[in-house]
Amino acid sequence: MGYKIITMKRQLLLYLIKLFVGIVVIIICWLALTNIFVECGVIIPANYSETILEENRKRLDDIQQITDNDLPYGSKYSIFDLDYNYERGTMNKSDIEVTKKILLGKESNLQGNYVYSVIARTEEYCVIKYNIKARFNSDNKIFNYIDYDNLSYITMVLVFLLYVYIMTLHLVSIWKNNFEKIEKITLEIEKQNLDFTYEESKIKEFSNIITALIKMRDALKESLYQTWKIENEKNEEIAALAHDIKIPLTIISGNTELLKCYSSDEYSLSHLQSIWGAVGKMEEYVNLLIKYVKADRIDFHEKESMPCNSFSHKIVSEIKEYISGSEEIIKFNVEKVRGTIKIDYISLERAIFNIIDNAIEYKVYGDKIMCFIGQKDDSYIFTICNEKGEFSSQVLENGTKLFFTSNNNRNSIHYGIGLAYANKVIQSCEGELELYNSKEHGAVVSIKLPIT
Repeated sequence: MGYKIITMKRQLLLYLIKLFVGIVVIIICWLALTNIFVECGVIIPANYSETILEENRKRLDDIQQITDNDLPYGSKYSIFDLDYNYERGTMNKSDIEVTKKILLGKESNLQGNYVYSVIARTEEYCVIKYNIKARFNSDNKIFNYIDYDNLSYITMVLVFLLYVYIMTLHLVSIWKNNFEKIEKITLEIEKQNLDFTYEESKIKEFSNIITALIKMRDALKESLYQTWKIENEKNEEIAALAHDIKIPLTIISGNTELLKCYSSDEYSLSHLQSIWGAVGKMEEYVNLLIKYVKADRIDFHEKESMPCNSFSHKIVSEIKEYISGSEEIIKFNVEKVRGTIKIDYISLERAIFNIIDNAIEYKVYGDKIMCFIGQKDDSYIFTICNEKGEFSSQVLENGTKLFFTSNNNRNSIHYGIGLAYANKVIQSCEGELELYNSKEHGAVVSIKLPIT
């Protein structure tokens, strides 16, 4: 394993550390940006007015008359005589009332975001009102309504929330990716595809789940292999037994037929006829048993991805060759289909030939067998139909079941072994086999395979 495994607990701790570091970085960046704004003159710092006043206090004490030009930018002033009577200034009426109360000691010189600084001169008092908050350096009234501190807080909160969203989205994306790995494994197991490749996880908890699922897959694969092995051995034994039974039955049948030829006694002939008929039935059942063993034992081959059009051309050519010399004629309607299908070609070819055999066997006088190849949505469709045929409700419901019997439209009983085999093969290719009746096309057998 070429990477370090990490637990979800540690991953969450790293996530919280990153959030804390993000807050610190955002604050530092904003302070640096504010400092740049101050240096460029875009922002007036909070201590600007106080610093200017302290630097010029001596000059303000000695100057003959104080004006706006002598005060920090954005500040206002009022001049009072020694008896606290207002003489002049730039403050409004309400500010003047507050200033008078401050001089009388009735109010604090700190009023909200403003400071009222008192300068006692020789013959008068000068009270300067200035803002102690950072603000934009602009005469535009719009900027007077924008509180730089509040703007800073809101901006930092929004930037931090965006950072939290991005980091959370990244963490969720990592977990989602790991959940998808687990989901992929479970879907493959559900589809009974036990030879899939899988991705490992760097997170301990997800890695443990994946390991457990893979162990379950391997155990299931081993169990299925053992089941298949037992079934295969059982079928081999049944097939051998059926062949062993068939030999004496053939001898009995042959000897019975000889006795019939040389016996003139009607009583003996009737019994010989009865024996010969019973032996014939037994031979039918033995042949059916052998056929069942072959149908139930599907030797699956490795699946291959094959272009749809290549498969259509190949299977149609082989069907034409398969039915050559036969009186039955199959008409083909083949459309071009884009994409590929993943199939076990040898087994699928045998399954389609079983369906073809059934179609020929069901064919009645004047009937036409049609083969349609095309596409519907994301599926490759292979359809075979007897235009004058019709499936009974029993066939539609049970036609793909092994040993289902039907005697509709025929003299002998039909066992549904061919369709049962075809259905198993098609399901192994993740496809579907469907039987239905169509007013236009009669009895229809449709194969649907997913296009990749």
